[in-house]
Amino acid sequence: MSTDIKPDHVLAAEELESYFARRAGWQNLKPTMPYARPIVDSEQWEHRLWLLHLNGETFEYKTGIGIKKAPTAAQIIASYCRDYLDARDYDGFEDWAGNFGYDSDSRKAETIYRKCLAIGPKLGNAGLARDEIKKLAELSRRL
Repeated sequence: MSTDIKPDHVLAAEELESYFARRAGWQNLKPTMPYARPIVDSEQWEHRLWLLHLNGETFEYKTGIGIKKAPTAAQIIASYCRDYLDARDYDGFEDWAGNFGYDSDSRKAETIYRKCLAIGPKLGNAGLARDEIKKLAELSRRL
């Protein structure tokens, strides 16, 4: 008798992709890569930029050049949901910064925090309900 127990991150990935496959209008979503080669950002990080268009909103997603496999639409949206809730669920910037290892005096860290909070309306505009955002964030945390 085989006891093939899948690790939780594998189960979460399967559940995430299954959720997306069942969601009306999301079955054929695929991220695009606007540049054929990796690009370098202002902080000299070489990466691949992926774009996902969902209901009039564009979601950018970056992967290091060592990652060869394209992210799925589900992974991108779930990551955005997680980032948004991770910022929203803290009692302000200082609390968030302390939990994520940022200096609470850092303007750069505060910019990141504010960008995370700004994701909420973007997700709503893309058609995600609060319960969906929560569900996708939870799955992303398990990946």
